[in-house]
Amino acid sequence: MNHAPRFLQLVLLLALASGLPAAARTLNLRGVTVELEDVTAHVDVYYRSMRFNRAANVWNVEVLLSNKSSQTFSGPLVYYVAGFTNTTGPLQPDGRDGTRPFYDLSATVADGALDPREVSLPYTLSLGVSSGAPQLSALVFARPPPSGVALAVTRTLNDLGQPLSGVTVTELGPAGTNTFTSDPVLGFVTLGQSPGAYAWRFSAPNHLPVWRWHTLGTGTVQRIAPPRLTPRNTNVTLLNPLDGGALISSDGGTQVRFAPGTILPATTAGLTPLHGQALPAPLPPGWSPLNAFWLEIAPAPPAPAQVILQLEAAVGPADTVALVRWDEASLRWVAQQPILISGLSVTSSVPGGGAYALVMGDAPPTAPPVPVPGQPLVGVALPALNATNFTAGGRVTPGATAASRVAELVTARAVVNLTNRAGPLPSGVELQADLTETYQLNNGTRRFLPRYEAFLTGYQRPGDAAPATVQAAFSLRPLLLFGHEELTEATVRADVLTPGAFAGAVLTPEGGQLAHE
Repeated sequence: MNHAPRFLQLVLLLALASGLPAAARTLNLRGVTVELEDVTAHVDVYYRSMRFNRAANVWNVEVLLSNKSSQTFSGPLVYYVAGFTNTTGPLQPDGRDGTRPFYDLSATVADGALDPREVSLPYTLSLGVSSGAPQLSALVFARPPPSGVALAVTRTLNDLGQPLSGVTVTELGPAGTNTFTSDPVLGFVTLGQSPGAYAWRFSAPNHLPVWRWHTLGTGTVQRIAPPRLTPRNTNVTLLNPLDGGALISSDGGTQVRFAPGTILPATTAGLTPLHGQALPAPLPPGWSPLNAFWLEIAPAPPAPAQVILQLEAAVGPADTVALVRWDEASLRWVAQQPILISGLSVTSSVPGGGAYALVMGDAPPTAPPVPVPGQPLVGVALPALNATNFTAGGRVTPGATAASRVAELVTARAVVNLTNRAGPLPSGVELQADLTETYQLNNGTRRFLPRYEAFLTGYQRPGDAAPATVQAAFSLRPLLLFGHEELTEATVRADVLTPGAFAGAVLTPEGGQLAHE
């Protein structure tokens, strides 16, 4: 008897909580030779819970590493015992350098990297019994940072957060304009080369473009929030100059109306709704999108069009709401004409095609400046994230559904609520979702897809309006679609955590090394 597949599962995990090191050492970890730098001067080593284990006749102690520098130390992250007294020595190490044991602590930190101010999870050591209380002296080794390069890495995704391969990336940077293409399997792409300010435009056939920008520093690899490209609405409408016309978005939340005589002959237009995880560019921190859409129209209309937007909840008299338009030239969201709010409906005007968003500012104390029509939208500063202060909860609706080859029938909505015990969190907080998928087929075989990551943006609205809480809503859908006659069960799992530093390796024409476990 086949059971209806249960394939949607949301798991919340939170990543816990300068000069460059010089001394190098070559170690063998599980058969792999790695070259690591001594970072002891930049990492504090803490011990706790020293106790005698009578059953095993050993001493047990927990070791923790704390990064006190401003640099991220990438794994392998090795705890190296330089000396010991009052013990016969550490037991069951991961390897030895001569007679000196060492342990790989990479698994005790998020993404295998120890970020600034991060404290690793505890790792339990076993020590042989001798006279007196054991004492240890230790060194810490990590992979050296890349030198002479300034790189960025990201992954191109569709609007659901799934890998979108073959995306064209147009890069404008210190060396001029370059063009890249994301890889054909999981959409991975490496950008940049030399230090300086960069802007990237991501585009793909039948998708709306997305922009990102960052300033890259020498010797760093910057992770860029993966762009989500939304499929454009291919239902194009031919408008009549004598009668004008109207466009209604597929979700019914947006109407654009053209009065008679306000458009030119042979004008075509299309309207695509957008959601908060797939905007063409991030909103400034402190702002949440209530509604967003992209209007495509050609030729450009000589007069503004009326736009009517529907809200899910009423706007209060103290709330700051504005209609903004994405300006590609300045890479800014620009405030438009004043809006009229009537119940759950907002009316305004748009000058022509482009991406628009109806946004609401956070309430104090993270309230952003009031927008000025014609001027860029201004945000607030994002605080440093310390996940040890976070509590989180989430839900998936529906939690399970029957197998189907119709994508819409196996799409669920996930919501993550993140609360910061240390104080307010403005809208715009970035989270990382690591997604894994497994499939149990009726013929007894199983399929495991490669893990991929999708960043999420947390907003205060909609939500509980508490200044210390943000909410990230997103969709979950399996990459592979099976009918009930093929599938027993499939699971899509999203591990939600705070973004970590790049934990891979830089490969150059001179070579390089990448190792795991």
